[in-house]
Amino acid sequence: MLPLPKIRPISEADVDQVLEQAGGRRAHADVDRRADRNSDYVLGRSIIEMKLLEDERLEKPEAQAKIAELIGSIDVSRPVVVIASAGLAKAQKQEYDKIMRAPVKAAIRSARAQLKQTRSEVCPDATNVLLIINNGFTAMSHEDLVEHAVDRVRNDTNQIDAVVIAGCYLHGDGFDTFAL
Repeated sequence: MLPLPKIRPISEADVDQVLEQAGGRRAHADVDRRADRNSDYVLGRSIIEMKLLEDERLEKPEAQAKIAELIGSIDVSRPVVVIASAGLAKAQKQEYDKIMRAPVKAAIRSARAQLKQTRSEVCPDATNVLLIINNGFTAMSHEDLVEHAVDRVRNDTNQIDAVVIAGCYLHGDGFDTFAL
């Protein structure tokens, strides 16, 4: 079987180029000399904060330990345990989701503050946009990522007006391969 092709992650430079071609600009040219954390881009009357999700959650030791404790206690007699929320009791599923969603929660919390800061400096009535680019967080499906991010934004902040989630996804089963 041939190895799957690698997809180069979307970089900040890629987004810089796209935003510039669309008429946007960096929110602050002096970002490296500023004490306050701020947003990345301004496009028209929109302020955009980009968050790159690049780490696979299940490769993090702290997440592995929490998942092992949660799922390992379910049926210790099984030699192989499938790591998924399907089949978990409601309380266990909520705990599993909490563990898996931590990076998204942190990104939204950070973006909220950055967008608020930039809005106060650039345009008080701007539309604040959170752009999440999934470059490697594969433990959560794109649909689950969208659902969770939108729920977090709706319930936790009024500093984010819109959410855009993007990524390059390659799915293969050894016979068919799909790039999205």
